[in-house]
Amino acid sequence: MFHWGEHDFTAAAHFLKDQQDGRPIVGLGHSYGGQAPGLSTAWPLFDRYATVATLNGYWRGTDEPVSVWLKTQVFGRALAKLWGQVPDSLPGAGGMPGAIMTDWANWIARPDYFFGLDDVPATRHFPEVTLPFLSLRPADDPWGTKRAVETFMTRYTAANVTHHVLEPGETGPIGHLNFFRSVHREAHWPLVIRYLLENEYPA
Repeated sequence: MFHWGEHDFTAAAHFLKDQQDGRPIVGLGHSYGGQAPGLSTAWPLFDRYATVATLNGYWRGTDEPVSVWLKTQVFGRALAKLWGQVPDSLPGAGGMPGAIMTDWANWIARPDYFFGLDDVPATRHFPEVTLPFLSLRPADDPWGTKRAVETFMTRYTAANVTHHVLEPGETGPIGHLNFFRSVHREAHWPLVIRYLLENEYPA
């Protein structure tokens, strides 16, 4: 799973650089998408970066520890081994190839997540990242608790991280997965757009 950051994210960032014709590059990553810059050597290509629900996935740090444990350590692992994938029908842990599920389950079982693992050497890049980050945490995200989000973002030790809580309102729940649904276009997207395009931080 760490290859997504070390290789895929890096390749995509360099492709953007080749296409951007001298204009600045900004990034927006959801969950793992906010972890990827720390696993990549391509982070210096970005001017700034916003994250949504980027967190340390350790199961005890969530608001649903028993549910998370069962979905990942029991059902997720079993489906990955027996079927080679985890179907979308497993809420909160579905839609993954088996190998990805196994990696993720291994990380979630550890308080340090993927840090300190010999098979994830790219974590050595985290202390090098000096990007400005806007870390957005939906208040109703049972996975992205204050503890889970802040524990992860502190790994960007040299970065300037600004935290902001997104409160669900009339447009309905945000949770872990709903920020990018069009129903939130007017209520929540503008603050991210202003940050990315105008370097304006939310009040």
